[in-house]
Amino acid sequence: LCNDKGDSGEKPALIPFSTLQTIYNKGDKLSCLTIATKNMETIEANNNFEKEYRKALGANHRFDPTDNSALWIWNQFTNYLQQQKGMAILRTGIWVIGIFTLLSGIVGVSNIMLITVKERTREFGIRKALGARPGSILWLIIVESVIITTLFGYIGMVAGIGVTEWMNTAFGNQVMDTGGWTTTVFLNPTVDIKIAIQATLTLIIAGTLAGLFPARKAVSIRPIEALRAD
Repeated sequence: LCNDKGDSGEKPALIPFSTLQTIYNKGDKLSCLTIATKNMETIEANNNFEKEYRKALGANHRFDPTDNSALWIWNQFTNYLQQQKGMAILRTGIWVIGIFTLLSGIVGVSNIMLITVKERTREFGIRKALGARPGSILWLIIVESVIITTLFGYIGMVAGIGVTEWMNTAFGNQVMDTGGWTTTVFLNPTVDIKIAIQATLTLIIAGTLAGLFPARKAVSIRPIEALRAD
């Protein structure tokens, strides 16, 4: 057996039953039998399997299949479905919170860029008068918006990593005893590189969307009106 603090429990060593009989002199007796099922995705199919399994063992060992005290079965499938449902609800909640937070950030950056465009009206007018193309001004505003969004987004990401590292230092060595096994509550949190890449792409897209409307407003400014602006 291998005791890994980062694992949820002990890792079993799998050996043939005949070898177990020889080494531990167990004979033909089994105290525990673990079964892993395949292609069983509904509670109805799981209950039917358990019913048929009890019927087969009852016929071989001469006990009533409906007598639950004759054969104790710890069926984890229902608990697994409940955990999956809970995780799905949690993921949905995180996505909803993240999307609304991202939208509020887009609106905030967009307002900042609108103020910037208003303050730089004369600059854009001079640029156009000197022959600057609308695409160059559009690109200038969007790049500034992406830089602002990405910079502060990474500041938030680094702050989040710092919080997880603090949690690892404060709670990483705490052990929870479930009665059957022990497990660490919070050990060595990490941020997957895929998540970091996805976050970077999301920040770039959000920055582009935040700067698109102010950039279009800057492009629509006429040089004469811009030069007259205070």
